[in-house]
Amino acid sequence: MSYDVTFHSISKYQLNYYFFDLLNDETLINSRVNELTSDLEEREIIKETFKSTIIPWYKNGEISEGHKITSENFNSSFSYVIACISGHLNLYFYSRNACFSLIQEDGLKKQTESFFECFSSLEGSPLAKFDTENCQMFIDNYSASGVIKNVSKAKQWLISQEPAMKQEMGDDAYEALLLALTYCEKNDLYFFEASDVITPLTNDWNTNIHNLRSKFQNNLYQPKSEDDNCGDRICFNCNQKITMIDILKAGLPNKISCSGCKERIYFNFKAFPDYIALSILMAVTLCLGFLASKYIINLDILTLRPIHIYAVVISAFILVFDIFFSTWLLKHKRVVAKP
Repeated sequence: MSYDVTFHSISKYQLNYYFFDLLNDETLINSRVNELTSDLEEREIIKETFKSTIIPWYKNGEISEGHKITSENFNSSFSYVIACISGHLNLYFYSRNACFSLIQEDGLKKQTESFFECFSSLEGSPLAKFDTENCQMFIDNYSASGVIKNVSKAKQWLISQEPAMKQEMGDDAYEALLLALTYCEKNDLYFFEASDVITPLTNDWNTNIHNLRSKFQNNLYQPKSEDDNCGDRICFNCNQKITMIDILKAGLPNKISCSGCKERIYFNFKAFPDYIALSILMAVTLCLGFLASKYIINLDILTLRPIHIYAVVISAFILVFDIFFSTWLLKHKRVVAKP
């Protein structure tokens, strides 16, 4: 049996917002799925999946009549759909026939299983009502594992076991796994694995094709070194570089969009100190613009009306502020996954 393995990631917020919330409130399906992807065909597929399968599974507690949700089918139902959803939100990585779930050596297998936690076991999970004690790892095609929350610990262990894991997985799969864990670590995301979310040989895709990173596509994720905190500045959806023009056109840091695919772009801003410092600097800029306008008006060297002088001078100060802000943003911040 062969597997088209992919390494996925999702944040606690994303998991709640795009999956758990919808289980108990079906009225959210249309709006949340519309936020998930701009592709109209994909939207309809995901909406129909929720309405015709996910919600009935959750409400009835069974996959089909007489087949209740158990550890044996949990990974091929709820976990698998979460993997498909996560591919619309974050990068995911390809690995043919090799991952934590498929490790055969007993010692390595026992250790890796201890890193995983089933989706039903997460704090506040509405899936906790199902009896799914042993669904940490996927065991079949078209299924997904539970999540690794402590990604740093798993990554450190993987590096410490490099020779044994390379022998078990192969060099390419080991590299893909290490990159996936690094990506999760840098973006504060949970890690998990899935089988057959995509099948490149038959060109079958059950998630966003643009977020795939793989050796055969020659587009592997390249994390920055630890001393380079500027990170990546590319759109997760179409890989187009984010430029100063994109930032200037947005006006506000929470309105930045990719000029290529028009998807919303998120930078790793923090409420404190980034937004507070930004607000203070903006207020100072406006005050300086106002004072400069009054000074020019008092000189009486322009024939413009005072209100026009205020408008021109303050606008010029704001433009200068935007240019400095855009330069700082591109130099010191990085594009991160959708929150």
